[in-house]
Amino acid sequence: MFSVGYCMSGPFAYAVAGMFPDRIQAAASIYGVRLHGEGSPQDLAAHVKGELYFACAELDEYAPKEMVDGLEAHLQAVGANARVEWYPSAHHGFAFPSREGALRRRARRASLGAPARSVRPQPPVRGPFP
Repeated sequence: MFSVGYCMSGPFAYAVAGMFPDRIQAAASIYGVRLHGEGSPQDLAAHVKGELYFACAELDEYAPKEMVDGLEAHLQAVGANARVEWYPSAHHGFAFPSREGALRRRARRASLGAPARSVRPQPPVRGPFP
């Protein structure tokens, strides 16, 4: 099994890999917040048997570089099978095609003569939250 979390669910994907190391083979946190430091799942990292992946935005006010650097150092210190990857010029929420970073990339491709890629707008996700 694998676990994936975006933003606030990023640390949950990470935590579940440490809580259920025999069941979770891989976990990914995409622009996750609170990944290192007080209130984070950092103490569970040593228990993870599978792979961990962290996709981080270079310009993310919710996951600052200092936090991600601390996360990376901690993962190395405990010997976790982990990769922290930075997305240059990306902002928090970069996985959504309508976000600022994605729009800039599309404009740049167009200026270089690359064919435009069509992105179909998705309806908003409705959850149980008010």
